[in-house]
Amino acid sequence: MRLLRSFATLLLVLFFGIGGALFSYLVLPWMRPHSQAALGAVRGMWKLLVWAMAFLGLAKADYSNLPVARGRVIVANHPSLLDVVLLTVGFPGSFSVAKRGLTKNPTVRQIVRLVFLHDDETLIEQAKPLLAAGYNVIIFPEGSRSPLNGELRKFRRGAAQLAYRTGAPVLPVRIEMNERRLGKGQPVWEVGSRCLRYRLTALPEITPPPPNPEISPHRAASELTRKIFEALSA
Repeated sequence: MRLLRSFATLLLVLFFGIGGALFSYLVLPWMRPHSQAALGAVRGMWKLLVWAMAFLGLAKADYSNLPVARGRVIVANHPSLLDVVLLTVGFPGSFSVAKRGLTKNPTVRQIVRLVFLHDDETLIEQAKPLLAAGYNVIIFPEGSRSPLNGELRKFRRGAAQLAYRTGAPVLPVRIEMNERRLGKGQPVWEVGSRCLRYRLTALPEITPPPPNPEISPHRAASELTRKIFEALSA
């Protein structure tokens, strides 16, 4: 059973790898970055991937604990390779934050160009009009996949800075798995002998404090980061 699941996973990765590359270079170049059309095209491709994994019994996601969200900074822990796909499918109208270095990856650079924001000094400038227009911004404060021991990495302040400087509410989402697979350093074909089950749970929103001349933005972001960490680690 484990061998068959690994083989099915490799076939799926190959299919979506080739299909995604063709899609990226034949369809996506004609779309405007950060547009509704581009987001819908990429989300549709990822919905097909999630459906295929569920149909083959490789992985299934429970979205029943997610609300409708608009204009939120969505923060989540990052246990596996599929997290950004699952969150994008679970929250329509959501752009994600990625490292600028991914634009040099020929396999995903078109997708990154269209529906991802750069995790650098331009993030707030990119995200502010999107949040104001009702789109969400997904960001993983750990900056990388979580350790396999279940703990969280030290959070970066980017998500808190974004929320504080735009006034957008923070929506923490806890991602839980029945078995840790697809983590940092784990081969993509090692999906185990049973279906991976994800549960995505939205936690109470965190409202960023209003600007206060007596409190520096650095301090305000640090405090907001602490609240986000406490919510996701509880």
